[in-house]
Amino acid sequence: MKKVLSIILTAAMLLALFTIIPATTAGAAPEDTLVWRYALTPDEDAVISAPDFDENSGHISVLNIPSFIDGHKVVSIGYNAFKDFMGADQIVIPDSVKKIGPNAFEGCYATAVVIPDSVTEINEYAFANSRLTSVNLPKNLTTVSTWAFFNSGITSVTFPSSVTEIKEYAFANCRLTSVTFPSSVKTIGRYAFCCSYLNAVTIPKTVTLIGERAFGYHSWEPDEVSDTTVESAIPFTISGYGGSAAETYAKKNSITFQQIFDIPSINRFERVTNGNRIIINKVNGCQRYRIFYNVGKGWVKAGDTTTTTFTHKNLKSGTKYLYTVRCMSKDGKKYLSDFDRTGWAITFVAAPNPPKLTNISAGIQVKWGKSKGAAKYRIFRKTGNGKWVAIAATNKLSYVDKNVKKGYTYRYTIRCMNANNKYVSAYNNGSVIKRVK
Repeated sequence: MKKVLSIILTAAMLLALFTIIPATTAGAAPEDTLVWRYALTPDEDAVISAPDFDENSGHISVLNIPSFIDGHKVVSIGYNAFKDFMGADQIVIPDSVKKIGPNAFEGCYATAVVIPDSVTEINEYAFANSRLTSVNLPKNLTTVSTWAFFNSGITSVTFPSSVTEIKEYAFANCRLTSVTFPSSVKTIGRYAFCCSYLNAVTIPKTVTLIGERAFGYHSWEPDEVSDTTVESAIPFTISGYGGSAAETYAKKNSITFQQIFDIPSINRFERVTNGNRIIINKVNGCQRYRIFYNVGKGWVKAGDTTTTTFTHKNLKSGTKYLYTVRCMSKDGKKYLSDFDRTGWAITFVAAPNPPKLTNISAGIQVKWGKSKGAAKYRIFRKTGNGKWVAIAATNKLSYVDKNVKKGYTYRYTIRCMNANNKYVSAYNNGSVIKRVK
């Protein structure tokens, strides 16, 4: 009651600043016989305060609110403008309007109101207790105000990506059966969807606050059910992300929670001698990952892992492999996430087999086989138990190491490179030889 009085007083104070003028629009359309009452702002723009029918108006199927009245641009639908209005089935708001005032369409009998994207503000009780059955919220709206659609007849709503806050009681007591939230929403106020016809909802991870009884209840307070028992939520399912406000709300209110899993992504690849090692970015709650590869013939299962590391083996050198990942149930029988269809690509180049080593008069000859996909080869040498040292690079399949000494033991291995001198393969443990000449 205090809220209503506050709104009335505020509206009265605002109107006191304006000039209220009745006007009749010209034309032959039924709505043109209406007398439009409006107020002028200090900028000489019009705020519609009420439409009045004359005796010839009758019932209008579609009422188009004019964008100009007496040369004044209509920028707002004022307080109580269409309250309990019974004269039209549909009302079309012009794209000159930026604001819908408090209680503007409260109790209105129209079943549809077309709201243009120019509207950025819908105030308290704007469509409360109306017979509105559907609504397309404007794309620049950021907040749905308190009680805005309370007890209206709307059955579904899709919020635009501009909305960040849905305030308390905004859609309470509606006939809603479907709600779609964008990832922009951060706050859902208490009782926002209480006493609606919803039985399931999906909540994005961006939501950080869900007020009491926002979902899953058909009464306002526990004591409305019984003085001696504690009410539980109605059969209801919330789908959301693990560790989110959605999960917290569901658990607190004994509501069934169905976890949504992020699409897994690949962090990086590591080159190993027998394949591609795939490092997966961890997905919260995912206990099993399934890796798929594609070489131009569609996605094929590579295998599963319960860690974030998987090695795809037995690959063909010089072949480009495209990878993607999905979250699986723990038993591997059910997919829990979608997958990235673009994928992550890497060309596998097999490391050359351990080279053949021969003592010759000039030094130690190192020979190896060709690896498809390699443009160059880098030769590494280890003396005794020392560290690997790169000693040369070549585009040939052999090399003579002349910087060797009699009696020393040397180990050699080969690693493939591309034309830009970047490594494209792993390397093996190599071969050992003792210099004897």
